[in-house]
Amino acid sequence: SLSRQRLVGTDSVAAAIAAYIALIPIAGYLITTPVFLGGVLLVSRAIRPVTAIVVAITVTAAIWVIFIWLLRLPIPLLPMSS
Repeated sequence: SLSRQRLVGTDSVAAAIAAYIALIPIAGYLITTPVFLGGVLLVSRAIRPVTAIVVAITVTAAIWVIFIWLLRLPIPLLPMSS
């Protein structure tokens, strides 16, 4: 049923968010973020695959500029960096 599909979708997104949070310190922001964003967009089929890739890269870059470059937050950029 439709409500079952929504529940499974919500659980999948929650699992993806948990994995994203757990993987940032290990894989780094620059790897984890575009993979997460692109994956969620591709799985949800919200937009075409090429657009999902462009959006994932663009949003990753925008977040990098705001939070890491401008605000200078200590987010690990690359695998195992601190």
